[in-house]
Amino acid sequence: MGNLLILGGCAGSAFYNVYCKGLLRRFQEVEILIFSYLTASLASLPLLLWAEPFRLTQLAGLDWKSWTAFAFLAIFMYGVSMLLFFYVLQHLDVTVASTSLYLVPLFGVLLAGGFLGERLSRTALCGSAITLVATVAIMKFDNSAT
Repeated sequence: MGNLLILGGCAGSAFYNVYCKGLLRRFQEVEILIFSYLTASLASLPLLLWAEPFRLTQLAGLDWKSWTAFAFLAIFMYGVSMLLFFYVLQHLDVTVASTSLYLVPLFGVLLAGGFLGERLSRTALCGSAITLVATVAIMKFDNSAT
């Protein structure tokens, strides 16, 4: 089931990236970001209410530090990074621009090992190597990337 969810997520990401490439001809990056975020939030709300019906009340109990951290993640980690991605998407092919998304787990593993002192398993290192090799292969051998 986990593999099917990952496959669905990758298919959804690929569709979103290609669809946004076309939308960028008619709309600004900020418009796409806001409307896609609102649409995804509204579409996800029934799933949230079904899966976690009683956890919504816990949001009211968050202190200002938690809300500040949440705002930072929403604005900078999601918002600014997506605006930069949309900017890059306007100037590069979707394949090339999307490869940066596949490197996110690789950098997560490297940062965990380098800065947080996490002990990395062989599986994590092997997965990171596979991701890096696949990304380099896409960049080197994809005809649309040149």
